[in-house]
Amino acid sequence: MSKKLFMLPVLILILLMAFSMSAFAADDVGFKVGDTDISAGSGDGWSYDSETKTLTISKDATLANADINVPVTLYIKVENNCTVTLNGVNIQSTGEALGDYPWPSVIHFLVGGTLNLEAGTTNTLTGAYDVESGDDAITSFGNLAVTGSGALAISKVGYGFYADPDYSTLEEAKASINISDGQITTSTDYDGIDCKDGDVTISGGEFTINAGEDGIYSGGDVTISGGEFTINAGEDGIYSYFGDINISNCQITVDKGTIVAIGYYYDEEQQDIVETDKGNIVISDAVVAVTSYYYFNPKLGFDLGIRADGNLTVNGASKVNVGLAEIPAEGSSSSLAADGVDLDAGMFYCGLIESGNDMTFSGTAQVVADATVDSEYFGPVNGIFSWGKIIFNMAPGGSVKGIGTPAIEITDELKIPAAAGIMATKPAESEEPVIPASLNADSGKLIILGENNVITQPSQGVIVSGNVTESS
Repeated sequence: MSKKLFMLPVLILILLMAFSMSAFAADDVGFKVGDTDISAGSGDGWSYDSETKTLTISKDATLANADINVPVTLYIKVENNCTVTLNGVNIQSTGEALGDYPWPSVIHFLVGGTLNLEAGTTNTLTGAYDVESGDDAITSFGNLAVTGSGALAISKVGYGFYADPDYSTLEEAKASINISDGQITTSTDYDGIDCKDGDVTISGGEFTINAGEDGIYSGGDVTISGGEFTINAGEDGIYSYFGDINISNCQITVDKGTIVAIGYYYDEEQQDIVETDKGNIVISDAVVAVTSYYYFNPKLGFDLGIRADGNLTVNGASKVNVGLAEIPAEGSSSSLAADGVDLDAGMFYCGLIESGNDMTFSGTAQVVADATVDSEYFGPVNGIFSWGKIIFNMAPGGSVKGIGTPAIEITDELKIPAAAGIMATKPAESEEPVIPASLNADSGKLIILGENNVITQPSQGVIVSGNVTESS
């Protein structure tokens, strides 16, 4: 073969590679707003600045990768309260903040809006996160709605979804997050879903949340009424600060983390805790599994398992299973001691399922709190602990089982169904069980057995500081 003939395929290959490289280098190749490639510069309700790589949208728009699915480096600024539909896009952030805003985002809703995930499409949003600048996938300065059944994968960002009204141009702006559907996966250094001062509402979808800090955080209420969730969090799986958590008709697995509703806040000026009527948790007809670990909050104490500062209610056909994992490396004695935490075993007094006020179990709910832990750093943990009353009002088939030291501890009053049998054991010197009218922490351990199948582990028992009465 002659050298000319030999070189021809090589030349063709080089030209193809050059064309391919130029195509990949051009940020606007194959990316459309509606039916128009953004290289056109502008269209109805949108404009594109190739120097700043900023796509500005002022009315409803559909974003699509038309020909090739390569990352398109963009900063998408949504000016009006409009809907942006993702139709199979692969977008990465510029990694640079725009104008007066303190952080960059892949998509930035300046006054709120709707993000729609087109059914049957797969979309990716990739940040350019680093410790100094950081960026988020989706930021909203107003109310944000997420709709559509398409898939969205978020990675290499500080926050996945972040809502904050502080920078809104609207007076008395509010910022909430409402997600009704979608197959959403987040991998973030901080929170997967974070709503600074508003409510987080989720009514459906499939979620896989891997978060360096909280999986879902809200400065208001968290309401989850549908969907499937797998959460792996560095701190809390679901956290409501100064709000309530309502979980129903869904399946939630927290592989690492906690579910916590805080009903009080720390007043920096007064250097004191201010209590409110918030911090309640209600779980209805839901399947919730939590594998928890000790997480220390310097101001508010230890979070374990499921904790409600207010009332905690589990009802309907709910199935709740809470276990305690080994302490992670960041929770070692050395790191906690460096934070000024005394590691004495008697330093805290809490349960794997805990309420600051009353705790109620009803319906055919099945609850297990297994606080078995083998740790050189911490002492025994209660399975279930209430600072108020515990009311058992179970229907046949319902059950509550605590495993811990003790299994269940109640600082106020225990109310149990009239049909349930009561057996109490006195201290070790007594061999005969008795049925007391009341029981305090010094008189023995209480084991509840009966047709309603309210069960505790006999070896640990239940300690009640108040009276044992019948629930209505």
